Amino acid sequence: MNQYFATVARGLETLAAQELEQLGADAVEPGFCGVAFAGDRALLYHVNLWARLPFRILMKLHEFPCQDSDDLYQGIQTIDWSQYLTPDLTLAVNATGKSDQLNHTHFTALQVKRAIVDQQQERLGDRSSVELQSPDVQISIHLERDVCTVSLDSSGQSLHRRGYRPAVGSAPLKESLAAALIQLSGWQPSKCFTIRSVALEHYRWRRV
Repeated sequence: MNQYFATVARGLETLAAQELEQLGADAVEPGFCGVAFAGDRALLYHVNLWARLPFRILMKLHEFPCQDSDDLYQGIQTIDWSQYLTPDLTLAVNATGKSDQLNHTHFTALQVKRAIVDQQQERLGDRSSVELQSPDVQISIHLERDVCTVSLDSSGQSLHRRGYRPAVGSAPLKESLAAALIQLSGWQPSKCFTIRSVALEHYRWRRV
């Protein structure tokens, strides 16, 4: 059973938790701007394909105490990165959160990248290149209360860009947020769909 975290827009955590439960997730727990849940690899694929509200699905790899850059470097190196990343694959690191001594996300991301490629150089004599736009492996780092959580981003681009449309234009809402507003409005497929009810729910949500 793997641990996952679905990132969502602030205020939609409870609604996303209900959706994940309907999709078969276990141990569902709403948090800040996301929902923690558990399941097997098949559930991971299922959620990435069918969940309408999350932006990304993160797969938790490790969690360790982290107060400063040395703790961060050593903690990242305790992970065997050869299971997830080989030198022929590109990587990118996204960092969120902060601690008293790690209060700049760009520095945090650089320190994580350095720990990973140093391990690769030591063990394999080669290292992965950094690719910020479309990496093969996207690593997510979150710092909170002197704890570092390391995850793999299983979604790639945000899930509102699943690529099902060959051409897209500008839109006032992301598809994930639009789906949430429709769900909050109480609309059912047996009813007529009206923009007014969804617009009213959008107004209420913006005031939360």
